[in-house]
Amino acid sequence: MITPSYSPSVLLDFSNQLADTVERSARSVVAVNARRKRSLTGVHWRSGIIVTADHTVL
Repeated sequence: MITPSYSPSVLLDFSNQLADTVERSARSVVAVNARRKRSLTGVHWRSGIIVTADHTVL
């Protein structure tokens, strides 16, 4: 069995890029309080528009 070998710098670079992506994405994630006992999530698409799954508001 061949075990892939990764240098620490490759994994560190990947980790940093992933952390940056999560940080940027988190700015657009919002709470949607459309139901009584549940708070669900949506994405701020653009000014005045929040996108979420249809079951969130039905």
